[in-house]
Amino acid sequence: MEIKDVVNGIAIKLNNSFPGYTVYVDKIPQNFKQPSFLIQLLSMDYVRQIGKRWYVAPLFNIQYFNNEGNVDRFNHSLLINQALESIELINGDIILARGISSEVADDIVNCFMRFDFYLNEIQLKDYMETLQLNTRLREVL
Repeated sequence: MEIKDVVNGIAIKLNNSFPGYTVYVDKIPQNFKQPSFLIQLLSMDYVRQIGKRWYVAPLFNIQYFNNEGNVDRFNHSLLINQALESIELINGDIILARGISSEVADDIVNCFMRFDFYLNEIQLKDYMETLQLNTRLREVL
């Protein structure tokens, strides 16, 4: 699993929950359409676990842009948090959101949440490059 799988899961969930809204990742282009969302990865924690596993905790900010008033913005923050309470990845895995919080700053809704998962360390195996087998028999006199 990769971080882009989580980002894709968030984008798919937003598209399904809010049809007609535009979803951007990482940056907003000039003259962007509203209402729209921006998915940003703010930080990521890695914690080593027993058994060659890693606990990964990425923190996302899902921003909502619109031209409406604060009542609509706060209403959308509730709807976003409810919609992203869990996401489904392309492989069918479901990840639950953790640490959900929201704020409105500069007329932009910011919804913060983590989608934690575990990674298994892949061990590369060294294989023998070539094998020469001599099957010729000698006669014993």
